[in-house]
Amino acid sequence: MSASWPRLLLGHQTDPGRDPSKQENEDALAYQETHLGHLLLVCDGMGGHNAGREASHLAVSTILAELSRAPQGSDPGEALAAAIREANRRVYALGNADQGRPGSTCVAAIIHPMGVDVAHVGDSRAYLIRAGQLWPLTRDHSMVREMVDAGILRPEDAQGHPESNKITRALGMDAEVRVELRSERILQQPGDLFVLVTDGVTDVVRDTDLQALGTVATETGQIPQFCNQVVQLANARGGPDNITILAAHVLDAGLRPEAAQQPPRRPPQATVVETVEAPLPDLPLASSHASSRTLPGIPPEALPVAPPTPLSAAPPPRRPGAGTTVPLPVHGPTSESKNAPLSGDQASPSPSRRRALGVLLMVIGLVVLGLAFGSLLAEDESPPPLLLGPVPLTSGSR
Repeated sequence: MSASWPRLLLGHQTDPGRDPSKQENEDALAYQETHLGHLLLVCDGMGGHNAGREASHLAVSTILAELSRAPQGSDPGEALAAAIREANRRVYALGNADQGRPGSTCVAAIIHPMGVDVAHVGDSRAYLIRAGQLWPLTRDHSMVREMVDAGILRPEDAQGHPESNKITRALGMDAEVRVELRSERILQQPGDLFVLVTDGVTDVVRDTDLQALGTVATETGQIPQFCNQVVQLANARGGPDNITILAAHVLDAGLRPEAAQQPPRRPPQATVVETVEAPLPDLPLASSHASSRTLPGIPPEALPVAPPTPLSAAPPPRRPGAGTTVPLPVHGPTSESKNAPLSGDQASPSPSRRRALGVLLMVIGLVVLGLAFGSLLAEDESPPPLLLGPVPLTSGSR
């Protein structure tokens, strides 16, 4: 391969995780330098132990073989999609409807002088870390993703959701598969870090974790150490599934001058290939002090805007005053509450009423005083002494 092609620094690691029932690692990964470009490939087998392992390894070997046989000058992305479709046919032939069919997810990227093509089936993911920013390059084929797209579930609630292990598309599910291929190539830059992972990573490691660890790795060039850190973090958080990561750090972009003028790929006529209209064009490197995730031309995974709180149709309450209408209970034959105006006569009683009320209170006071004085004369004991200070309280005292 010509020295003018992209140069990469690679790192990878796979681990069975901590779940005792999943110590047979069903994940598989591969890197191969082909005549069409650098191929990065990660597969996650399903079906239990040997069946899942066989499915993922068969998918990897088939894709590698098919790409090596692709004619010179083939479109790398289309050749990759065709290889994944052939892998699906091979995996589908492993089982039958009665005994169950093993399956496998697949995510792949091919880095070549005209850019980077990304294709996938299932919920294994690809990311790009560029200048401290992390961009998802794939969209899960899963029940949870469909709920997020439909607005039923918020993206921040997707991680750890009970339905997160239910995928809607995988190699081996059906005789033919829809391969999701990005409609536009990514133009790689020196310093870019492409990361491919299985759900054993994304189920417990957040995007912000990958962003932080990957950014440090690109600055230090420690890509293998980055992969090891991700696996350790996934295991520290329970390691509920097999864990696999493959990362490629772009040292030399190796782009041809005409790469920037490449038109978007047209969706092919075959119904088994699906393209994503989510372009990721070439961008200038962000400054080191940039803090926003949003860069021009790249749509990140947007969080839904919270709906505004509905306002009550009733006007806000006002303080009662002159001329204000307030609800007052009226005790009459119907015992219903009615709205009555608070007039000046009701707010302040008349002088004659005030005099009558004063006389009544004076009479009541004299009667109460006479009764109290009589009771004191009848007592044999003197009144208790005054207590200085507070009376101590004891739990249970009477």
